Amino acid sequence: MAVAPSSLPNATQVDGERWEAHRLADLGKCYRGVSYDPDRHLLERPRPDSIQLLRSNNVQVASLDLAETQHVVPSCVAPDQIMRTHDILICTANGSKELVGKAAAFAPPDAGPYTFGAFMSCFRPNPAAVSPRFASYLFQTTEYRRQVALALAGSSINNLRPAQIEDMVFRVPDRARQEVIAGVLDAATAFLGTLGGLASKKEAIRQGATDQLLSGRLRLEGFDGPWLERRLGDVGRWSGGMTPSMANPDFWDHGTTPWVASGDVKRHRLTDTALHITDAAIDMTGATILPRGSVVIVTRSGILRRYLPVATLLKPMAVNQDMKAVIPNPDVDSEFLLQAIRANGSQILATCLKAGTTVESIEYSWLKDYALLLPPLTEQQAIAAVLHDMDAEIEALEAQRSKAALLLQGMIEKLMLATPWLA
Repeated sequence: MAVAPSSLPNATQVDGERWEAHRLADLGKCYRGVSYDPDRHLLERPRPDSIQLLRSNNVQVASLDLAETQHVVPSCVAPDQIMRTHDILICTANGSKELVGKAAAFAPPDAGPYTFGAFMSCFRPNPAAVSPRFASYLFQTTEYRRQVALALAGSSINNLRPAQIEDMVFRVPDRARQEVIAGVLDAATAFLGTLGGLASKKEAIRQGATDQLLSGRLRLEGFDGPWLERRLGDVGRWSGGMTPSMANPDFWDHGTTPWVASGDVKRHRLTDTALHITDAAIDMTGATILPRGSVVIVTRSGILRRYLPVATLLKPMAVNQDMKAVIPNPDVDSEFLLQAIRANGSQILATCLKAGTTVESIEYSWLKDYALLLPPLTEQQAIAAVLHDMDAEIEALEAQRSKAALLLQGMIEKLMLATPWLA
């Protein structure tokens, strides 16, 4: 069944140019992914003739992550399933409906060849019918997402068939205009990639500096005092949290005190949270208000499978019961403590996670027994300042990258969907 909107005319005039409506089947062909037997076709390690297999997790937002691939034997891969430059890889089945349809164009790296798995499809533009670069941007438009949603509507299976992809309809200008649009969007995409690469380099430098400075292997000029091992339980006063009754609006409506849940700890320095509690909640429930400079650690959450969320409070806040907080002693710098716990996050999880729990959680007593090396306060402050400045540079780049990503998406919508624009 075609998924083109009934309101889409066969052609439209945009700035005096004619944009024709085409099914994707007129512009290329969609191929199913490889069906393979894991026991016979999947390889534990690559060999000279193996083919790298791309799956849903390799498709990010409009880009491919080729860092983790599997390898299969050539016998299970048809010639048309070997990926080519400008192929668009599409996730066609996923437990989450929101992830079905995510797509990214393929640009082969030095190593290859590549194919794609059974829950994927590949749209291969026909260069005689459409600019392959232009075609790749069609899959980043809201119109594409709308047609994906329409194709999935009413189905209990989150599965997008190749025929449904080929039935999607888009308006397309003449070849010359396609190339102009693709060139503009390629330049914006390249700029976005440059910002991402620069942020990655800065992060690698910060990680190296963290390893050296927080271990004492590299000392800042003017410092030579001894470092002492300190248990986390001894670096400050510890506190837990709680959740005022969500059923009582007096505890939440028009609240002014930030209340930290694990989902808020996505940044390392918190100035606000999604929810706030009222003075009534504080007075009636005994919720602890932590002072500025407290360091909060998520101790119960599925996210602990991946990393240890930790943050410093930049204003007084309350926390929920899935977190622990430490209010540093006068001889412990809050920013240094944040950096030290961040740097030791993987080791803390390896040492302090409970076994056999349905939701990952940290044993509180083990956490407080975990030991860090701490220099004198003045050296803590100097190290913290260096690492804080590095964090600020990375955060500024990430903010610039986020703005550039929004600008790019706006350009895609403006240029790809036949709306008037300035040449």
